[in-house]
Amino acid sequence: MVSGAEIGSSLLLGAVGGLVVGPLLARLPSLEGKLTLTIGVLVAIAGIADQLAISPLLANMAFGTVLVNVAPLSARALVEQISTMGAPILIGFFVIAGAHLRLDLLPSLGLLGLIYLLARMLGKVGGASLGAWLSKASPKVRQNIGFGLLSQVGVAIGLSLVVANEFTGFGEKGRTLALTVINVLLATTVVTEIVGPVLTRRALLRAGEADGLDKTEEHRE
Repeated sequence: MVSGAEIGSSLLLGAVGGLVVGPLLARLPSLEGKLTLTIGVLVAIAGIADQLAISPLLANMAFGTVLVNVAPLSARALVEQISTMGAPILIGFFVIAGAHLRLDLLPSLGLLGLIYLLARMLGKVGGASLGAWLSKASPKVRQNIGFGLLSQVGVAIGLSLVVANEFTGFGEKGRTLALTVINVLLATTVVTEIVGPVLTRRALLRAGEADGLDKTEEHRE
């Protein structure tokens, strides 16, 4: 299991990588060079984290967080470039996660899945609204921002895969717990991926942030 020291070490590794790479990106003239350097550092961080028995997921999340604050212009250009090839990567990621889904376990996860689903939705809506309030965002943003996050499950699925990998080494009970965690998450993801886009659309309309979409909505009504 990941201890506090391992979490701290993962965050420190990623933060150091971001602080080192950020200034270097600003000196590289081409986007291809920036992308090559960033991907290389991501792979290096993952390898170092694996050798140190810490979390490569947390380390690379910390790397991205620091990088976007140290070199915002370069990071924005990288995100735009990576987004053009993100679909195949996401498909492969969800295929790997979906391979862990056990349909025979779903009937026994009803109550646990419902509690997790409600807690996750309340946490996202409440947490996002609190963050918007602390940042002094407008009332429209505070009231609607959380509903745009319900279908975002990439990090949660990644963490569930980490849990599955960690707990399988604790014998039969560990494997059972790992299967429970990942199947609860995957089963509830189906619900959020159906409901989430609908609520996101509604939140955008209510906040007045959907250019053109609000006119389409009025025309339909």
